[in-house]
Amino acid sequence: MIILERRANEDVVLDEQSTVTVISLSTDRVKLRLKVPSNVSIQRCEFPETLDCEAVLVSSGDTVLP
Repeated sequence: MIILERRANEDVVLDEQSTVTVISLSTDRVKLRLKVPSNVSIQRCEFPETLDCEAVLVSSGDTVLP
């Protein structure tokens, strides 16, 4: 595991095809943009310790999640 600090509009490059960008920050939320290939499945876990995850399918174009 790795822990990184990023400011708004800073990126984390995972590989040649995948990037995470911090879009905005507030006191209790962070908004991220994930640029990944269309065949990558992303798990959004509200409570990862319970493995209660919702699979989010990534397609071409931007997807905004609540």
